Amino acid sequence: MSDVTQGEHRRRILLAVDTSPLALKAVELAIEMADDLEHELEGAFYEDVQLLKLSSLPFIRESGYTSTSGRALNPSAMRRRLRAKADEIRRFLARECSARNLPWSLTVLQEPPAHQVLEAAAAADVSVIGLESRQPRATVPGTESRRVADSVVVLFESSHAGHRALTTAVRASQRGSRLVVLPVDDSEDAVRALSDPAMLAAPITVELFQEYVTSITDVVDVVRSERCETLIAPRDLRFAEHASIQALIDELDCLLMLVR
Repeated sequence: MSDVTQGEHRRRILLAVDTSPLALKAVELAIEMADDLEHELEGAFYEDVQLLKLSSLPFIRESGYTSTSGRALNPSAMRRRLRAKADEIRRFLARECSARNLPWSLTVLQEPPAHQVLEAAAAADVSVIGLESRQPRATVPGTESRRVADSVVVLFESSHAGHRALTTAVRASQRGSRLVVLPVDDSEDAVRALSDPAMLAAPITVELFQEYVTSITDVVDVVRSERCETLIAPRDLRFAEHASIQALIDELDCLLMLVR
């Protein structure tokens, strides 16, 4: 890992994952962004503390296709499974980052993730978060049969971070995704930003919502209706408090990217 002079800002991509099915996609996206922006990639794998606690309870049993009675969970075996997942991600990072000559690291942590992730995100330029949803996914009426593959949703506000979030979303959408832009304040500013020649030249399909989103509840509703894979937002949204961003991590089963 390259040395950084004292006082010099270290440009970093934060990667936060656990055993979620989103983990590998988050790793791939973080590597792409680190390579594109020439940033260091700093990863954290969060072991599920609650799962480890449950595995030590004698009345909790694991069922399978070939067993009707189930078997007792073993805390040591559960820890080995979690470490095996962390090792899988570590090997993937080592292979892909070495091929791109990217500095990287991966730390295994056991603390409850959401609060820790938001603290770490405060010091990162871009944070890619692929954590297991803590809530069951709700079905939005009228969207049951609709499926939008790999759509990217970005929250746009008239700020430096808002414009960076939009630029980042355009990069992320060039993997073949549809880009949905949700204005937080000035939709005219969003129109001007999307009219930039560099934006117009990007090989993507863009949909701009005409109505503002004014709360995290609005964001959750739109993200679920669009069935998006990645939600990108300025790290310090004007209407979003610390607890609201944590709610996004807990409720949504899509990747979350926060941009400073």
